[in-house]
Amino acid sequence: MALTLAACLACGQTAEKPPVFEAASVKPTAGGRPDPIGGPGTNDPGRIHYPNLSLQRLLEIACEVQPFQLAGPGWLDAEKFDIDAVVPAGATEAQFHAMLRNLLAERFQLKMHRESKELSGYALVVAREGPKFHESAEAHGTKDAPEEAPHVQLGKDGFFVPPNRPGLFFQLAGMTGARENFRQSTMQDLAHSLQSQLQRPVTDATGLARPYDFTLTFATEGLYLGRGRMLVNPATLESPPDIFSALRSQLGLRLEPRKIPVEMLVIDHAEKTPTEN
Repeated sequence: MALTLAACLACGQTAEKPPVFEAASVKPTAGGRPDPIGGPGTNDPGRIHYPNLSLQRLLEIACEVQPFQLAGPGWLDAEKFDIDAVVPAGATEAQFHAMLRNLLAERFQLKMHRESKELSGYALVVAREGPKFHESAEAHGTKDAPEEAPHVQLGKDGFFVPPNRPGLFFQLAGMTGARENFRQSTMQDLAHSLQSQLQRPVTDATGLARPYDFTLTFATEGLYLGRGRMLVNPATLESPPDIFSALRSQLGLRLEPRKIPVEMLVIDHAEKTPTEN
């Protein structure tokens, strides 16, 4: 049976009062760069401006899923919209995502259901030679610590030195290569990053459960890397290996093709024109 988006993806909401924006506008796009701005965790937590985004992209943000996890009508990624909304003071990221889900469900009259489907993807496994990295040995800052203004310091190899706190830090070398620095990260963190770049499901099958520090440098061709980038000297990375070769040579890991069970969000109904604001 099809469920409304809000009911299907409640993600811990109570039934008493679903979180909503203080005010919100959803309109066919007026154009502009499709760059989401604002919301919790940004420099403007009290409002959002999401210009020229498809319903597909809006659902990816609201439901925190990858594109391959959404199935629906053909126009889902063609029609574009602008969303402006006022976020209640103190709202968390989880509450914000719930607000966005509820807004989309209401304005587009969404109905959807979940189903499990096996998709072609990869299992991240340890290569025959074994892992080439070690457990985190030093104490880093906490992920919840307030972020300071970045101080860019280039290392001897031309790449910037990542901040001393847990997380994933990404940078491009020109337009040919990229480097990811993982701090106190798990193999699940790595699998999630690979899944985003390859746009295919990736599951962790390494059996390695500790937090680790490691670096991965690879060619960007054929990968989805999002919009964030920090350019450094392209000469520092003349012939980067592809991501499959990089995993094996640098980390002692490999991607093994497999059928991966994936939870899909299937959109059964959506109106092309959002209801009036």
